[in-house]
Amino acid sequence: IMERFQISNETIMGYVGRLVSYKNVDFLINCLSDLIKTHKRSIYLLVIGTGSDEYVNYLRGLVRELDLEANVSFVGFINNPLELISGIDMLVASSSVDAFGRTIVEAMLQSTPVLAAGKGGHLEIVEDGYNGLIFEANTRDSFIEKVILLLDNDSLRNSVIKAALTSSQERYSRQQHFLSVEKIYRSLSKL
Repeated sequence: IMERFQISNETIMGYVGRLVSYKNVDFLINCLSDLIKTHKRSIYLLVIGTGSDEYVNYLRGLVRELDLEANVSFVGFINNPLELISGIDMLVASSSVDAFGRTIVEAMLQSTPVLAAGKGGHLEIVEDGYNGLIFEANTRDSFIEKVILLLDNDSLRNSVIKAALTSSQERYSRQQHFLSVEKIYRSLSKL
């Protein structure tokens, strides 16, 4: 990733998903500006996904307005995001309305720490401080506090990665999915 995007010695944060307003990518970009300028953190953001030209242009304009061109790349759609997910330092799920965050589980299975907004389906997957970190949705101070905690506390980071891999394998593996579907079919066949 560092070579592909010409990044040097920076923390790489990633967003993976559709680029639509309720995913709060603009919130993420605004927080990135604060992390870099106010908190003196060297962070690079990969925005992976596509959306309407209007919204993507709005996000690109925000990046220019905040003078973040050297810190943000819009990757667009890619067939295999797992390669990038496995190479970033943290995945951010900033949406406050998602029913289920598939990319959160994918990150956990790749041993990539997750920072998720404390809304919707994220709360069913991520247990704050155990297998990821939860920030108060749309709250800049909460987001920044959790990013810094994840970056500065190696012990927490390592325990989160380990717990995330274990819990995601137990709950979301192919075998577990098959068993869950089988259980549903068996219960329906008794009706």
